[in-house]
Amino acid sequence: MEHYRIVYSICLERKLADVYFLIQYDCFRSYSEKEMEQAVVEVLRECKGKRLILSPSAGPYEEVISPQMQKNYEVFIRTACGNCG
Repeated sequence: MEHYRIVYSICLERKLADVYFLIQYDCFRSYSEKEMEQAVVEVLRECKGKRLILSPSAGPYEEVISPQMQKNYEVFIRTACGNCG
C-alpha cells in the first residue's frame, strides 16, 4: 500500500521488534480520520503475532499543526491502542 513503508529488522541489536511500520508524514497531513484509522488497522492486521514498532515517519515540522493533522495523530494513537492484544 502507499500509506506506509516497511523497514524490516534494521539496527535492532536487541531484536526489540521484527518489523517497523512507518505511516508517512504526508498521510497525517492529508488523510481523513477514517483513512488514518484504516491505515493503522491494516498495519496491525498484517503484523499480527509479530513484534511491531508502529510510528509516524516524522514528527510535525510546523509550530502549529492543522486541526486535521492533530485529529489524525489522535486517531493513530487511539486506533493502535484500541487494537493491541
